[in-house]
Amino acid sequence: MKEKKGGKLKWIILIVIAVIILGTVFGGDSTDEDGSSSAKSDTKTEQEITYKKVSAKELSEALSKNAAKASKEYKDQYLEITGELSVIDSQMSYISISSGELDLTNIQCYIQNEDQEEKILEMEQGDEITVKGKCTDVGEVLGYAIDMESVE
Repeated sequence: MKEKKGGKLKWIILIVIAVIILGTVFGGDSTDEDGSSSAKSDTKTEQEITYKKVSAKELSEALSKNAAKASKEYKDQYLEITGELSVIDSQMSYISISSGELDLTNIQCYIQNEDQEEKILEMEQGDEITVKGKCTDVGEVLGYAIDMESVE
């Protein structure tokens, strides 16, 4: 009787090992001849991204009414924000957008590349601008953090 149980156990172990080997061989990430991966990428191209149009005033009002709701609605979303250029960082790290009215909401847009820097160097505080980017953080004190993808 013990030999039969040992025999079954041996076959079960062999089957498990075979499944693991087959899974490793056929389930891995495939690469092309040039070494690049052919697996699907999670990165979105600008063509695939749908931007939610919103004004700086709308963002400010949403944050002042209910910061938790504003965070749920805008965090990790792709936004197209129109407003007034209020701050140009001297280190070219970020710009800030305001509604043009007296508001305390900070919409900080972080500069990502030299093309954005060149466009911003041609602008002045008070100019109306439109920024497209991803909202990476929302807070009642610090406001909105945006990783810019484009600025006009």
